[in-house]
Amino acid sequence: PATPPTPGPGAEPAPQPAAEPQPASEPTPASEPAPAAPATGAAVIN
Repeated sequence: PATPPTPGPGAEPAPQPAAEPQPASEPTPASEPAPAAPATGAAVIN
């Protein structure tokens, strides 16, 4: 009973939703570090 039954080849529809590129397309987190770059450069000049 400890060994679970092997699912068929068509019983693997779960990995499909994990391929959603929506979360990876979020451009908000990538633009955050951008404004911080110019701030550091100005501090060095001062």
